[in-house]
Amino acid sequence: MQKIEPIVWKDSYKLGNSFIDDKHKKLIETVNLLVDCLNNEQQHESFFSIYHRLAFYAESHFMEEEHFFQQNHCPNISEHKKSHGKFIAQLIQFQKLYEQQREEIYPELFMYMKNWIENHILIYDKCMIDNMNKSSCI
Repeated sequence: MQKIEPIVWKDSYKLGNSFIDDKHKKLIETVNLLVDCLNNEQQHESFFSIYHRLAFYAESHFMEEEHFFQQNHCPNISEHKKSHGKFIAQLIQFQKLYEQQREEIYPELFMYMKNWIENHILIYDKCMIDNMNKSSCI
């Protein structure tokens, strides 16, 4: 299997809000634990342990982020929640596929996560922070 490159934190991911930025760094760090597992061909049990940790952290982070944006009266919170829900649903779908196909889904799984995280931070979250800053609701 070809090695998967971990996600590298970029300055462009910084939103200027330490609460959200720290949560995003932790999310990326957790995804990269999964990358390490895949690259080192660790056992099935290790994959599931890390995968479940990722799912739990993502869900927890999303709830905190949604609460934060809601408290700050940010517009479009419902669209933001839908995006989070789609990610969690896709994680569940990948788990089912993994149980059937295992290694065959690794590249697709990781590319989905990497693209989703990057697009979500740079588009959805950045827009929410920009809207907060414009309305001075921080």
